[in-house]
Amino acid sequence: MGKPTGIVDHLLTWKELENAVRDGSDEALGNLGRFQEHVNVYHSFRSQVLADYESMADYVKIFKLGYVPEISESGKRRASSSSKFCEDEVIWMGNDFPYAVEPGIVHDLIWCRKKLSLEQLQQVCQQRLSGREYLIFVNPEGLKSIPDVWHAHVLHREKQRM
Repeated sequence: MGKPTGIVDHLLTWKELENAVRDGSDEALGNLGRFQEHVNVYHSFRSQVLADYESMADYVKIFKLGYVPEISESGKRRASSSSKFCEDEVIWMGNDFPYAVEPGIVHDLIWCRKKLSLEQLQQVCQQRLSGREYLIFVNPEGLKSIPDVWHAHVLHREKQRM
């Protein structure tokens, strides 16, 4: 597949997603991605956020994890150390910039103020996704778009009949 770019030229199939998640390497997970036009939209959004926020992590902490915003010395918003959510609370949301996947596959994110174990992630998914099959992964450090905020990717679809 070559060097990962995060840009794809086709809708990813469930089999491709399964293989990448099973492999778990930087290269395999790096080959999951978005169409170029969606990457461009993300970069534009990121630029707009960074005009008002200290970092993408501050934006996510404020809007996804309920941290109280404050104004930094530079006049930009940043997340204070306090949050309305407790440390163990799990926040499940659709991915604002999902991977290019075939119809019927959903790309969600699990956010938490602390790192969750695979067992904890499995439990959350089993409770939330009854009757669906799913894949869970956390990007390796080199692939994380927001490394300062822990989150996991969940790809799911209706269970397929054999």
